[in-house]
Order: sequence, then C-alpha cells, then structure tokens
Amino acid sequence: MEIGKYREELKIHNHYTNYKGRLFIKTLCDLFNDVAEGQTELLGVDVDTLNKSGLTWMLHRLHILIHKMPQKEENVVVETWPSGIDRLFALRDYRLLRNDGEELVRATSEWMTVDLNRRRPVRPLARVVEMSTSHGIEKLPIEHILRKKRCPGIWKTVVILRRHLITLILTDMSHRLPICGGSLIHCLSFF
Repeated sequence: MEIGKYREELKIHNHYTNYKGRLFIKTLCDLFNDVAEGQTELLGVDVDTLNKSGLTWMLHRLHILIHKMPQKEENVVVETWPSGIDRLFALRDYRLLRNDGEELVRATSEWMTVDLNRRRPVRPLARVVEMSTSHGIEKLPIEHILRKKRCPGIWKTVVILRRHLITLILTDMSHRLPICGGSLIHCLSFF
C-alpha cells in the first residue's frame, strides 16, 4: 500500500469548544489521535493489531504549533502521516486546515512501540520503519521553534498532561492560556 497523507473532514461541534467557541486543546489532541488511528488501521499497525502480537503504542511527546484555534461550527480538515524514525520513536505529523487550505495548527508526535509483557520499549517494527521513511513527504518544520529560548511574538510552554510531554506554541497571542491559580495544567480545559 502506498503511504501518503491521510485526511478527514470534520465539523467542530459545540461540545468540542469552550465558552468562547474555541476548540479545547484536549479535543484537538483527541481529533489528531482519531484521524491517526484511521490511517494506522488502513496500514495494519493500529493498537488492536499490535495487541495481538503483545505490543502497543505509547505517546512520548507531542509538540503543537497553534496559529489559530478553529471556532465552533467550523468545517476543518485534519491531515496526518508517518514522518520518520528517531531511534526508538516513530514520528507522526499532523495539520489542521480550514477548507480553504489555511493552516490553523501543525503538530508532530513521537511514539514508542512497547512490549506489553515486559513493559519495555522495543525497536519500531520493520513495516513501521519502512512506511515512515519511504514516502518522501517532507517533515513539518517545528523543531527550530522548540530549540529557541525566546521567540518574539510567540508564546511557548511545556505542559505535562497525564505523563505526556506536550509543547504548546502559540503564534496568535489572543489565544493565550489563562493562568488559574498558577497551575497551567488545570487551565487546559479552558483553552
């Protein structure tokens, strides 16, 4: 099977958004995961298939670059594709686009294959390596922003959410996370 970008068109329903009508960060992550699951099922490397072999996927890191958050009732397209291998990690990129092609959000994630019995990471399966490196789709450039200490006009934070490292990078300062009692993690539900 030829590997390419996998796309799904979605509507941002009211229950996906906060009181200002902006998509929740948690829901954004869920949408990315749901669309990626669709592609992994087609490629035969989904969780259910891996579980039959005593393996599973585990999210290690998720880096999200937010230009604008979609609003309720907006129709969007989510794209995803396997984007490379870095040591034990299978990389996956995502883009959230308006129907006119405007990029709202881009993200990259790092996934480990874990042996369920030993509870230890294992090297990515050969078919995962092949599908992640043979397609020629360009990797989304996010790393240069992650390495910078200070970026004018860009707000960046690192959040630990359920033991996953999530880096949020906001280029639209009107979408700044509210600070509630100094705890950023509790504020994610308001974004």
